[in-house]
Amino acid sequence: MVGLTGIIGNSGIGYETVFQLASHGARVYIAARSTQRIDDAISRMKSATATELDLHPLTMDLQNMISVKEAADTFMKKESRLDILINNAGIMAVPFALTVDGFELQWQTNYLAPFLLVKTLLPILKSTAATSPSPSRVRIINVSGDAALSLGVKALDLERPNLEYLTGKTAAW
Repeated sequence: MVGLTGIIGNSGIGYETVFQLASHGARVYIAARSTQRIDDAISRMKSATATELDLHPLTMDLQNMISVKEAADTFMKKESRLDILINNAGIMAVPFALTVDGFELQWQTNYLAPFLLVKTLLPILKSTAATSPSPSRVRIINVSGDAALSLGVKALDLERPNLEYLTGKTAAW
């Protein structure tokens, strides 16, 4: 993992993934909307090992597209490579609400914001792949639960992506 650079969220499986990658020599940017949560995670990780960890904060709020774009731009100003991007943040079963961008909360947090993050970071991902010994070493990993398989809508109505018309078991809120 030495020489690899990644961006990963800091909760649950993200926390362990960050810790394992950093413990094996990767430079990892921890993404979260709260700088305090990132700092707490870094503190806990550093106190759990004698290994030097190369950890950095990357503050972004998936419920605000400007924040996502700014975080990606900030990362690309600091780094010349990105080997691993893990989109592991997500929410479910929250009350219906619209984000500041006008999209349903889950739709933006789970799909639109990660799409914008990948789209913005694609140039650095491609350049990293072009200079790597093996282009397949660069990875974008999207983590999801399997509840979407049994409860999700079968086809998305692109005219009404906020799902405000759904009720009952398949409702987004």
